[in-house]
Amino acid sequence: MANNIEINEASSVTNPVSLLSEFFAQTEMESRLKVIAKERISGWENWLQVELSCFFHQRLPADKGQWWREYPIRWDGMPSRLKFAKPDFWLWSGVEREYHLIELKQSTRADDKALEGVQGDINKLKSLTGQFYGKRGKGNDHYTCASKMFVLVSQWETCEEKALEGVTLVANGAIGQSGWYWVVYRSKK
Repeated sequence: MANNIEINEASSVTNPVSLLSEFFAQTEMESRLKVIAKERISGWENWLQVELSCFFHQRLPADKGQWWREYPIRWDGMPSRLKFAKPDFWLWSGVEREYHLIELKQSTRADDKALEGVQGDINKLKSLTGQFYGKRGKGNDHYTCASKMFVLVSQWETCEEKALEGVTLVANGAIGQSGWYWVVYRSKK
C-alpha cells in the first residue's frame, strides 16, 4: 500500500496531515509497531499519544508550535450528556486563536470494529462547528476550530474503503513494512 496523501491546504509547519504523515514515516514507528504485533500488546493508544506529543515537541518550532494534549473544551450546542470534551490534541493552525483538533484511535482488529471508536469520536465532536471555549469559561478563552481530524492506526489495510459518517478520508498509508496502517479522516464540518 503506497501512502496516499491529499493536502488541499497550503503546506505549513502546522498542517496536521503533513505532520501526521511525517510522524508515521519515522523508522522507529515501524519497529515499535512490529513489537506490539509480535508480543500481542494491547491498550497502546496512550503510548501512541505520548509518541505524537514527543514528535510535536521536537518538530514544531516554539513560535509556530502551539499544541496541547487533552485540554478540556466546551461549545455552544454541545450534547447535554457531556460536561466538556478533551480532544487528544489541539494543534495551532497558524491563525491567531485557531486550532485543529486531532483524535487518535488504535485497533489490532482488522474488521469493521476497528472503526467504531473513530465513529464515536466523530459523533462526540460533530456539533462543534465553529467557536469553542476552554473549560474555564467564555470570556477571552474562546477559539475557532480550523478542522477536526480523526486518525486510526490498525492492521486493516482496506479500512480506508469503508465510509464513516460525517468525514472524508484525506490521507492514509502503510507504516513501513510493519503490517500496520494509518488513516486520517477530516470532518466535513
